[in-house]
Amino acid sequence: AYDDPLFTDRISMREDIFAAYLSAQGSWAAKWSFTAGLRYEYSNSVLDSDRDGPLIDRSLSRLFPSLSVHYQLSETNKLTLSYNERINRPSFQTLAPAFYFFDVNSILAGNFNTLPSISRSGQVDLSLGTWLLSLAYTAEQNPISWGQPGVDRERNLLILSPRNIKRRQTLGANLSFPLTFTKFWSSRYNFNGFWQRDEALLDGQLIEISALNGTANFTQTFRFADTWEAELTGRWNSRINNG
Repeated sequence: AYDDPLFTDRISMREDIFAAYLSAQGSWAAKWSFTAGLRYEYSNSVLDSDRDGPLIDRSLSRLFPSLSVHYQLSETNKLTLSYNERINRPSFQTLAPAFYFFDVNSILAGNFNTLPSISRSGQVDLSLGTWLLSLAYTAEQNPISWGQPGVDRERNLLILSPRNIKRRQTLGANLSFPLTFTKFWSSRYNFNGFWQRDEALLDGQLIEISALNGTANFTQTFRFADTWEAELTGRWNSRINNG
């Protein structure tokens, strides 16, 4: 069998992650309470290729804080403010330059230059009895986007691979509540709205894309006697940008 050196390699990866956690919770003035956390993380990732030698050898050392503050408005009503920071690491499939052929000139491949992304999120939750309203905002640096096109003109190849884009901002709102019409007919509704803005560099130019979309779903429950029940569910999705 003939191994084409362009498409043949053996790749191994080692990733070590060490973490320490610190958390605290408390309350004051009867109606106020909080939960706070701090996570320290150190990681080292090494990706080796038999053909090209070391592809990745990088480390990350960082603190990730989180905080939730709760205010009890009444016995059944509550307000919560929260903030947290998270990391999204590229998987082995994302990093390893393995590939899949669509045809002789188009391949889907990994990208060992993909970096972890860091997100910072803030959220407000208001519960009024059985009604729940949530507002959330997330800012993400270096989010990972799959299927970004690149052209290798010397080899006449179109390569679709994951890449980090510059920034992503997401603003979301959720409203959830039940309604009871009769003793035998009850329902629950859930509405979600999202605004997202992506910023990416394409051939040195800044590309900005914004999109607004939403979803809605409902459940209708009908009870017959004590042992029979029927349920009707539905879902609506708006158009959404993908890519």
